[in-house]
Amino acid sequence: WVLDVWDFYKPTHSEYATVDGKLSQAAYLESLDRCWSRLGAGLDALDFFCFHAPYNKLVLKAFSRLVASRDPDLWRPEWPDDSPEYRASLVSKEFDLAARAAAAPRYETAVAPSTLIPKNIGNTYTASLFCGLLSLVASRKLADGHRLFLYSYGSGSVASAYVLRCRDVSHRFSLQAIIDTAQVPARLDQRLPHDAATFADACLLREQAYGRAAYRPVGRTAPLDHSGVFYLDNIDANHIRSYRRA
Repeated sequence: WVLDVWDFYKPTHSEYATVDGKLSQAAYLESLDRCWSRLGAGLDALDFFCFHAPYNKLVLKAFSRLVASRDPDLWRPEWPDDSPEYRASLVSKEFDLAARAAAAPRYETAVAPSTLIPKNIGNTYTASLFCGLLSLVASRKLADGHRLFLYSYGSGSVASAYVLRCRDVSHRFSLQAIIDTAQVPARLDQRLPHDAATFADACLLREQAYGRAAYRPVGRTAPLDHSGVFYLDNIDANHIRSYRRA
């Protein structure tokens, strides 16, 4: 589903995006409704749900709308449409609270397992949905035959929804092999805490470096020295980036 909407975009002159939060939320939820109505998947035929996750409250709102869509006291048969009533439901606190109450019994088992990484590291934008999927795999709750609903959203906006059926296998892409390779809980535990001032300094460095060419980053690499991660080493005069591995 595609909408022409200026809800969240990054100007060329700034390190930071321009955001209309209320509009972005409404576009996300409308796109979900439109995709869901076209997908034709039954809620009870699905075992788990993964969503693009800018923040977890929006994931809760999204799942709640799917549950609400089959409640005649909350949802009209002709929705989603362009009616004022439907438009109001996208931003209504009363509708959201009623929908969340209806969704609460199933949220913890069907959605919460996919929220581990997004809730711990925040919005990864393009990777967000797949961080949710990896979280679900890492939860060890998936089994052969399970059906997963996935919803992807990108501001501007383009959205898609699809269903995956879990097929466990015995080779290197088995669920257990992914769990062992990703080591999600252990890697989250390896994060290093920093105070707010250190974070603010890092953001300032990014601001100062934005758009520069013939530039070598000056931030500290000491925490990375033995981690094996890749980091930006240099940007040449043609904006070509070079990376090194710690």
